[in-house]
Amino acid sequence: LAVLSSKKHFLLSLIVLICFSFQSHIFSQAEVSSPCGCLGQTEIGRTDSSYDISDLSYSLSSGTCYLIKGTLVIDIPINWSGIRIQMEEKSKILVEDELILDHCYLSGCDDMWQGIETQPNSRLWIFNSYIESANIAAQLSDLTYFECNGSVFIDNYIGISVGSPFEENTNSRILQKKQITGCKFYTNDVVPDPYPGHYYGSWPTTPAHIPFDQGYAAIYLDHSMGLNLGSSTATGAERNKIYQIRNGVISFNSVIDIVRTDFYDFEGSYQSYRDEPPPLEINQHAIYSNKSFNDVTQNTFTDIMIGAYCRISSATFNENTFTIKNTGNDLTLTKGLHSRECNLFVAKGNIINDGYKGIYLQSAAGPTSIIDNVFDRNVSIKNNSGIQILDARFIPEGIIEGNHIEIKNASGATGIALENTEFLTISTNEIYFADEDNGAGNYNAGIVGVDANLSYFERNDVWADENYIDESGNHGILFTNSIYNGFFCNTIDSLYTLLRFVGECFETRLTATQMKRGRIGFEISGPGEIGVQEHHGNEWLYNYTEGGALITGSGVIQTASLSEFLYDDTTIGAEPQLPADIRPSTVNIGNWFVFDEGGVGLTCEDIDQDFAADPDSLAVRILDLPQFDTLNDQMTWMMKANVFKLMLLDTNLADNSTLDSFFEAEALNPLGKLVAAHFDLDSRYGIDFIAKENTLDSIIALSNDLVYIDSILSLSPHDSATWITLRALKVDTLSDRMDSWIDLIEAESTASLDVYEEVSDILAVITTTSDIEDYYQDALLFKADYLLGNTITATDSTDIAALAGLCPWEGGPAMSVAQVLLTILTDSTMHVEPNECPPPPSPFISYPEAGQQVDDGQFLSVYPNPAMDIVTIRSDQTINSVELRDASNKVLASFHPNVNQLSIDVSNFPAGMYFVSVKSGNLIETQRIVLIK
Repeated sequence: LAVLSSKKHFLLSLIVLICFSFQSHIFSQAEVSSPCGCLGQTEIGRTDSSYDISDLSYSLSSGTCYLIKGTLVIDIPINWSGIRIQMEEKSKILVEDELILDHCYLSGCDDMWQGIETQPNSRLWIFNSYIESANIAAQLSDLTYFECNGSVFIDNYIGISVGSPFEENTNSRILQKKQITGCKFYTNDVVPDPYPGHYYGSWPTTPAHIPFDQGYAAIYLDHSMGLNLGSSTATGAERNKIYQIRNGVISFNSVIDIVRTDFYDFEGSYQSYRDEPPPLEINQHAIYSNKSFNDVTQNTFTDIMIGAYCRISSATFNENTFTIKNTGNDLTLTKGLHSRECNLFVAKGNIINDGYKGIYLQSAAGPTSIIDNVFDRNVSIKNNSGIQILDARFIPEGIIEGNHIEIKNASGATGIALENTEFLTISTNEIYFADEDNGAGNYNAGIVGVDANLSYFERNDVWADENYIDESGNHGILFTNSIYNGFFCNTIDSLYTLLRFVGECFETRLTATQMKRGRIGFEISGPGEIGVQEHHGNEWLYNYTEGGALITGSGVIQTASLSEFLYDDTTIGAEPQLPADIRPSTVNIGNWFVFDEGGVGLTCEDIDQDFAADPDSLAVRILDLPQFDTLNDQMTWMMKANVFKLMLLDTNLADNSTLDSFFEAEALNPLGKLVAAHFDLDSRYGIDFIAKENTLDSIIALSNDLVYIDSILSLSPHDSATWITLRALKVDTLSDRMDSWIDLIEAESTASLDVYEEVSDILAVITTTSDIEDYYQDALLFKADYLLGNTITATDSTDIAALAGLCPWEGGPAMSVAQVLLTILTDSTMHVEPNECPPPPSPFISYPEAGQQVDDGQFLSVYPNPAMDIVTIRSDQTINSVELRDASNKVLASFHPNVNQLSIDVSNFPAGMYFVSVKSGNLIETQRIVLIK
């Protein structure tokens, strides 16, 4: 009590609370008649006036109808039971002491009133009651004692709030006796028009996708601690229900646990924002969390676009069921769980049905675990992902383990997609492509990595129904320009290509990999390499019609020599370790697969050996760089860039004198400067690791303590007063810890932005020496602009798309940087199929914002560009003929429309660059388009 003695009225409030005898409230939500049909109501107060209830000469009686005008101040303890109250437009109830609502009905009757607002140290209890058509039904201030059970919130702009989205807020500690249980929040028709003097004079008509006359949120929190939604013991009617409303729970700078609540049938649509939507434009989020702490457990989310979004937060999601909207427009924007820069992200035991991205993580800033979740996916739009992670360096850990991902009728789908990631462990996941009603499509992949490095893939199982074998572009595991990854005891079955590596993937370690049925067992797209595989016991268990082992592209001899397999006699026999049909003919057993008598390969029963960067081996590579017949300069550059990146990630490598000399020399060259800039843009600065970890742990512990105390208090123990006092102390400490954590986060953000600004300045003045450095510099400057919040123009977007479409061996790291940016900016995903993909023209072709005409020539418009599904050609003259050609000039489709406008379905073509040639009369024009997938 000494800690809180300075707080005005605290002891008095506590004594009053202890003396009040609480009854057990059932969750029947017993019917209470609306006051809107009442005749001869008793009027209380005057319009635009404030008055104290203690000045009334009578008490409000059960079963009676009242009309409240102006502001009614509850200055003494009041218990209303069975009362029907009509609230005049703009009227308000201000609680200074204590108000108990039990089986009451408060409504504005098609007029908006302000709602119930508490003052500090007041008490508000809402049991089995209805609150209707308020701006904020219950707005709680600091040190409010609050309980709400079995009540219904109808047609309110906000149900329960701590703070307001219309004003700046300060810390508010809520002294909740029990969690909110058995309550409903929904919009029955529309929220009434704003009252005079409201934040809105009338409901805005723009943005068009925001239905302002629908409930904005069930719960809104800003700088709030101590309020929780739902109970771990809630069943049946005790579960909260939030539906026919724009959002569920919105929290800024707050702590809230959300348990056993049902979210469904949300209103409006969701638009893609480059950064964060303005607060009042948040839409279609069951949970929206910014700089907050959420424990989300055993809830259901049905027919919504965004299950939960958290940014710069700590979030755990356990045993929830998400069923994401799978019909209508804007499905590329749908997500089950979306995390950005979260300091802790845990998703365990959830069921996630559909969502263009089931779990989508950007720039993870702390421990991350995605464990034992079930993904049931039937998404028709291409480039969808079950789990997608972008721009994440996982320190101390990132774990994707034990998930089951089933993808039905897949076309352009990915189970797990990793882009620009480091230090992940991916183990015991199952990814299954199901063919229902002959729905097997092409360009699917179980696990994809683009610039995904220093990670370990263990005992994952990727398989598909039989028909996927015959569809081109279906890959089990596909990695591009990704280094120092270990693969142990993974099984791949029934896809066109089982295992494929593209470009520079040096120091890949394949151990006891089982490749079963497919057209191609193992493929490397050269020029490239994976490193020497010494007796790793990989098995090819099928006769492959297109090649058991295949090198495509150029530099096949060099690629083979740098990706050599030493195979051996083991207890399982040598035959499975030597693929049937090694191609092309220039590559043979002598220079790719080499028998080494006496060697013993590992099996899945063995323990895989440690896999770490070896400084001596790297030093040998630097001294004797591989030579390619074609693109040697690019391959040498990428090899050196990868070693430089490794040394930034592992400073111990500098103990090797050769590597140290190499690093010091390259640090002065454009290569070293660009790689260092990339490293810096992927890093966070100003972090006090010890303080941050301790504060994070303290907040989580305090939050768990509150949940435990609430579970005790729900039993109405004889020592409730002691528990209530302890809870108040915990909430007060929690508030202090949140202040400290937000200060740490803001300092981190400021320091990081300062570094990004410096990096941008350094990048701008680097004098590059080759195309690969030009591309890299451009991509990193775009990334710096994005991180700094600078404008990304339409022309920039075109340039980014062109960089993303580069060949892996020509674009190098620029390709992956651009692909990540394009994914963020377009809410899509792009995976380049590296067949014929020439470098982009210079200068790049630009295009305006989506929906506008582009690439205007003498008579022709082609849009959108980049495109995903449909390309429209429009001319001011009759279009006689159209040819669509790929980058190798092969004609893919031709048309003779004889109209002024033609739409072409390009959804079945892989990502890359194409050319559209149009003839109109005597005029012929060719334009380039980029397809993103």
